[in-house]
Amino acid sequence: MKNLEWLKEGTFAHRGLHNKKTPENTIAAFEHAVNHFYDVELDIQLTKDHKLIVCHDHTLTRLCGIKKKIKNLTYDEIKVLKIRDTEYSIPLLTDVLDLFPETTKLLLELKKSTNNKLLVDSFLKTMNNYTFTYAVLSFDPRIVNIFKKKANHLIRGFIRKAKPTKYRCINLLFRLIPILKITKPDYIMHKLSDLPNKKVTSLQENGMIILVYTAKTKKDYQKVLAKYNNAVFEGFLPIKY
Repeated sequence: MKNLEWLKEGTFAHRGLHNKKTPENTIAAFEHAVNHFYDVELDIQLTKDHKLIVCHDHTLTRLCGIKKKIKNLTYDEIKVLKIRDTEYSIPLLTDVLDLFPETTKLLLELKKSTNNKLLVDSFLKTMNNYTFTYAVLSFDPRIVNIFKKKANHLIRGFIRKAKPTKYRCINLLFRLIPILKITKPDYIMHKLSDLPNKKVTSLQENGMIILVYTAKTKKDYQKVLAKYNNAVFEGFLPIKY
């Protein structure tokens, strides 16, 4: 049986411990999280040359000021780019994992890819070299389902929000398809602004672990912890119990 209790107990820094001077999902942001003894949530993508990198956005517009997609660039092309006029660049997943102590608990979000099977296979091969306590999660139910088929022993989560995409027809499909029955996630990560939600409450009452993203104030963090199992945070320093 999977041990899910640590999901309720961890103190998860969203994309590391970042601020205006230290960008999200960078080596420095993760080092700051480690220095404060926090656990970490981060985002994983696949480059054109099949390297796993840590980055949230599918394009480099917001972070690097260039209108290019990560899937169309090699890592050699990406690593020379600086984030928001800082000294920091987008790291490889292995470089990030190498800096964490084994006690750091990890929530590892896999972003959708043009080749989800390759993404998951590359991820599983990489993680075989590490002994972290971690869980995977994704907005893409296809990725969650691949983990169910290929690595059912891993803790897997499905990320939910009221409007999964900007397209009404696709959002309707998300409501009609029994995603949870198909993918059988071990926990749900739900968007804070969509809560409270009757369906989420019902899921929790029936034993589903509910995590929330993203608490950006101490007040919101405390409200979430009072009602749901846990939350990822950013923008403040919660007390780690």
